[in-house]
Amino acid sequence: MIIIFSCWKTMIGTAVAALPWTFQQSGIVLGVILSFTSFLISFYTCKLIIDMAGTDADYSDTLKKFYGKYLPIDWPLPFDVL
Repeated sequence: MIIIFSCWKTMIGTAVAALPWTFQQSGIVLGVILSFTSFLISFYTCKLIIDMAGTDADYSDTLKKFYGKYLPIDWPLPFDVL
């Protein structure tokens, strides 16, 4: 969960800082269209991850299920510091 919240905090903070400038550069109509397109892609990706996780307790369990021996056992540990 720590990894998810750290990534979420980083993405939200960056988006909040950058959105006014991007809307100013692209215009309101194109900005809304691009924001909505980004939302759809993010929502679809999230839905795929949730569907694939099933009853897994953590996202790392899902990764181990699909990547098996190619995923190091201690993979999430470096990200716990964030």
